[in-house]
Amino acid sequence: MPTGIQTPWARQVRALLTNALTLACVAGLILLTIILSSTLLPSPRTLIPLILLVAILAVWSRRVLIKLYARAQASIETALVEREPAAPVDRDEDSRTFTRTFGDVRLFSTVVTPPSSAIGLRLRDVDLRRRSGASVVGVERNGEAMMSPDPDITFEAQDRIYLMGRSDQIAAARRILGEVG
Repeated sequence: MPTGIQTPWARQVRALLTNALTLACVAGLILLTIILSSTLLPSPRTLIPLILLVAILAVWSRRVLIKLYARAQASIETALVEREPAAPVDRDEDSRTFTRTFGDVRLFSTVVTPPSSAIGLRLRDVDLRRRSGASVVGVERNGEAMMSPDPDITFEAQDRIYLMGRSDQIAAARRILGEVG
């Protein structure tokens, strides 16, 4: 089901499919654990407590991992959508960018302007991650934010690129993009 459809019934269908797939995967893992363990364990008396332990761990870890995933996704989405962050911010008016510091790692956004050599190139061809160490975590084009962009996306003028990395990695990425001479 396309993620662009945001009606209530579409969200319910997506939630149902997600839960059904999760349940099927957990059941498959339990079955695989039973099959593999049955040859190693001396008796069913040992297997039954093991199955119960695996089931309890699966149920417990599912909730924890879902919460962790939701927090991480919300943080990234907030960072990509937010124009004026409330935390410590360094502003560079000439490049219309902002940075936010997370320890040594920074989230930095920059707009691709016409003198940039990246215009018309695919993310894969620019190869920022290998050449600079900075990761492209999002691209905003015409008001639409694309998190974890496809490596085949082609940069266009006025694309806002979100980079994550240390200060030296961000500086190298900006040089590669042709933003800094």
